Order: sequence, then C-alpha cells, then structure tokens
Amino acid sequence: MKKISFIFCLSIVFYFFTSCNKKSDKFEEILGTVEYFIDHTPDSALIFLDSIHNPYELKEDQHAKYILLLVQAKDKNFLDISSENLIFQAKDYFIKNNEKKNICLSAFYCGRVLQSQKKFDNAVINYLEAKNIAVTINDYYLCGLCDFFIGEISYNQLLFDEAIRYSKKAEYNFLRCNKYKNRIASNNCIANSFLLKKLPDSAFVYYEKGLGLAKSNNDLTAQIDVMHNMGLAFQMINEDDRAKEISMQALSLCSDNDQKAKHCMSLSRIYIHENKKDSALFYSILALDLSDDDLSKASIYRQLSKIEENSGNYRGGLDYHKLYSKSLSSTFEEKENFHILNVLKKYDFELLQNANKKLVIERLWIVIISIVVIALGTFMFIGYELKIKKHY
Repeated sequence: MKKISFIFCLSIVFYFFTSCNKKSDKFEEILGTVEYFIDHTPDSALIFLDSIHNPYELKEDQHAKYILLLVQAKDKNFLDISSENLIFQAKDYFIKNNEKKNICLSAFYCGRVLQSQKKFDNAVINYLEAKNIAVTINDYYLCGLCDFFIGEISYNQLLFDEAIRYSKKAEYNFLRCNKYKNRIASNNCIANSFLLKKLPDSAFVYYEKGLGLAKSNNDLTAQIDVMHNMGLAFQMINEDDRAKEISMQALSLCSDNDQKAKHCMSLSRIYIHENKKDSALFYSILALDLSDDDLSKASIYRQLSKIEENSGNYRGGLDYHKLYSKSLSSTFEEKENFHILNVLKKYDFELLQNANKKLVIERLWIVIISIVVIALGTFMFIGYELKIKKHY
C-alpha cells in the first residue's frame, strides 16, 4: 500500500513537470525558427512570434529572447516600437546571465526604442554600448548599424559634421561585411549632410558613389532611390533642368506604381517652381492615378490645391483642399484603429499573464493537496497497521 501511494504521488508530480517541459520545447522550437527567418524574411518571423499566444507561459530565458526577437522583427518590418519597453528588462536579464551576443543586440534595440521615443541622448548611449561589445566579437554589421543611427540622430539634430563622421564610420563597417545597401544609405546621409552644409559638390560625390554601388550590384530599386534623392538635391540648388533630367530617367526605370507616383510628384514640383501650371497639373494627376493609399493621395491633393491657388483658381484650390482633408482624416483613422488593436493586444497579454499566474498557482495547489492527502493516507494506514500489531 505504501509503495502504491508513493508511485501515485510521483506520477502526479511527473505529469505536472512533463506537461511544462513539452510546452517549453515547443516554444524553444518556435524561437529557433524565428531566429532563422529574422534577417532575411522578418515578416515571416513576426508570423511565427504571433503563434505564441501567451508569451507569459515562457520560461524567463525564453521570455527575454522572445522580447528581443519581437522588437527586432517589428523594427525590421518598419513597425512602431516606441511602446516596447520590455526590451530594457530583457537586456537586464542578458547582463545578469552574461550572454554577450544578446547583451549587444538588446543594447542596440534599446537604442532603437529610445530613438523612436525621441530620447536621443539615451539612444546614443545604448548604441555606443552595443558597438563596444560588437567590436570585441567582430560583428562589423552591428558596428555599422550603431554608427549609422548615431549619424542619423546627429543629422536630425542638424549636427552635420557629426552626421558625416559617424556615417563614414558606418560605411566603412558595412564595407567590411559586404553590405552594399547599407553602404548606399550611409553615402546618402553623408551627401544630404554636405548639401545642407551648402557644399553641393561634395554632396554629389557621395550621391554618385551610392549610385555606382547600386549599378554595380544591379539593384534597380536602389538606383531609382538614389536618383530620386539626386533630383531633390538639384531642386534645392535651383538646377531645375538637371533635376528634370534625372527624375525623367528614374521614372523610365520604375515598374512599381508607388515609385512612379513619387517621381511624378517630383516633376510636378519642378514645374510648379518654373510656373508651368499645365505640366505641374499633368504630373500631379498622373501621380494621383498611380496612388492607392490615402496618405499619398493627401499629399497629391495638397499639391493640386497649391497649383490651383497659385494660378488664381481659388474655387478649384478649395475643392482639392477638401479632398486633402478627407484623405488625411482617413489616414489618421486607419492609424488610430491600428493603435487601438495594439493596445487591445497588449491588454489581452496582461489578462493572459494574470490567468497564467492563476493557473500555475492552481496547479501547484493541486500537487500540494494531492501530496498532503497521500501523506495523510499513508500515515493513517501505517498507524492502523501498527495498532493492529500491538493488539496482537
């Protein structure tokens, strides 16, 4: 009887822990799959992360990894990460457990979150912390990213010399790890900084360098993007003919409607500057026909309103302004709905966390009560046997 009771007790405890281990193994497999996809197809990584319906079931190390991968996937998908404050807890966990690679990555993504929150000084501190570790493990790509975003912060704060310095460092690190797209982005930041320093000759050296990289790697999309920036730069220095020429070239290379619309808008702005209403209207309306999203349409309606007002057609300008307001309102409504969904999701996570804690406590109580009942039954049985032996 004692043996049966002991085996029953062990069975309950074994079932409790094996059920937890099965879930843990499943989560480990999902996180491993996310790590595999995250650099090349971050949208797929996000889908796998969403399959973890209750992140609070994860063990502490898995939860820290989950948060890091979630912020990483969202950032790579250009989603808002400004509310992802759990990344700081994940970083603390990695520091406590001396996980060097993850400390480096989490420090970088703390920087990304802080930058999105416009806490630029703290963002730079985290980028520098991440870079210091990245140097020791020869992670040139992460070194380049840290330099690039420090350069971006400097650029947005109009610290153009600092922006140039860090963007050059970034370009060198991206060269060391053969990341040509990142090199193009770095050269673009350097060029823009020189342009705003009123040094256009230096600016176009770096635009041309970026364009050369795009051409040598047969990257048509990158070529079009660099040419778009060059067109805007020519507009800034009032070289409208050269701006038109390069914008026309870029437009002829475009296959995507959104890209075509962007270059049509550039051409429309040039013709507005030249006081050529018909040409400006032609390219703005062409851009409108090519655009699908409300934000792009809002920008085009605003430009059409400006064209009509400049020519004295105030009624036409007002009509386009109403359409601009309507499109802008739709954009805000869409963003608000997306924000509400995110808030609801976070609220659901909190409910799941509380439910999970309650479930864990209930399971523990079941195990404890079962052990106590078995122990009492065993003692009562032993006591009964001893009593019978004494009686005889």
